[in-house]
Amino acid sequence: MDFVKMASKEMFKGSKMLSKHCDVCGAPMFEDKEGNEYCPQCNHEDKITNMDNIDKSTSNIDNNNHQEILNKKINYLFDKLDNETDINRITEIGIALKTIMELRYKEI
Repeated sequence: MDFVKMASKEMFKGSKMLSKHCDVCGAPMFEDKEGNEYCPQCNHEDKITNMDNIDKSTSNIDNNNHQEILNKKINYLFDKLDNETDINRITEIGIALKTIMELRYKEI
């Protein structure tokens, strides 16, 4: 099929042509209304940008791991704060604690 006809057919369906090209055949990639990137020439689909293909359980594991790390850092900083007497260090630790706690609650 002629490339111009193929591109017009894809755009008529509501897809948009992207500035990147297919790794397989070199034709321009298109993005459909759902955000999936694909090549109409060889039907190659860019799985990396298709967010629906991300495994939800992996996301939950990562989130739990992040929460665990943040909790460890919070405990570490509270221990440091308990023993600190320098007002500047107390302020620095307080700012760090606030930032980490905001991160922790943002991820939940």
